[in-house]
Amino acid sequence: MEVSEKLKGLKFKCSNFSGGCEAILSYEEVIPHAETCKYALIECPAHRECLTKVNSIDLEIHEKACAYIVVKCKNCGKDHIRKD
Repeated sequence: MEVSEKLKGLKFKCSNFSGGCEAILSYEEVIPHAETCKYALIECPAHRECLTKVNSIDLEIHEKACAYIVVKCKNCGKDHIRKD
């Protein structure tokens, strides 16, 4: 039996298991799942200033609190970094 055939019969935990993903995947599902896993660590969009990495599922929450995210000023309408 070839290695690829043996792998097809195995199940794998998502590589983001420690981040909260509970997916158990077949060999064929590993890569497609990794590309869309909501528990994958991603950089904050303001990564040049903010060094935080969050699970993609938590990005919206992080963006609401991140001091380095660009927001539109309610008074002047211009974009500014939140902390400024």
